[in-house]
Amino acid sequence: MTGLALVILLGLGTWQLERKAWKEGLIQRIADRTHAAPVPVASLLPRAQSGEDIEYSRASVRGRRIGRTLLFFHPKGTQAGYHVYSPYMTTEGRVLMVNRGFLPEALSSGIGTADLQPEEAVDLVGLLRMPARKGAFDPENDVQRNRWYWRDLTGMLRAGGVEPATAYPFFLELEAPRP
Repeated sequence: MTGLALVILLGLGTWQLERKAWKEGLIQRIADRTHAAPVPVASLLPRAQSGEDIEYSRASVRGRRIGRTLLFFHPKGTQAGYHVYSPYMTTEGRVLMVNRGFLPEALSSGIGTADLQPEEAVDLVGLLRMPARKGAFDPENDVQRNRWYWRDLTGMLRAGGVEPATAYPFFLELEAPRP
């Protein structure tokens, strides 16, 4: 029994060291990407479609806000609130779902019901993020109340009034929040 326990513990220790190395590599890759010069979003699309990992790539795009604004629930420390997502029509003719920043819950009433749409295009810079799968403990997204709990890109695009086939298959999280 002692020999078996030793083999199991050595296996677990080895696994922990491999996991640590993987995590340190991931942290370094994210740090490198977040400090790199931004590249055009359109240039990252073929890489994403080929299955290459582009998450946390720093990207730039020009576009104008369209469609409905969506609220993605996020408890931030002791203050609950929402990340504000809006679809943008890029100058390339594709739609990009953009995280415009955090909004405390007390300020969120009315968002997504009567949004003003700017007429001119603006320059955006941020990090690319991939859609997420619903976790085992995530609640269902509440489309009717405009409350999102996991990043369902297809559902968010449709709720924002956009046909998913016209959109980029990822999100952009802005570096500097936009009103």
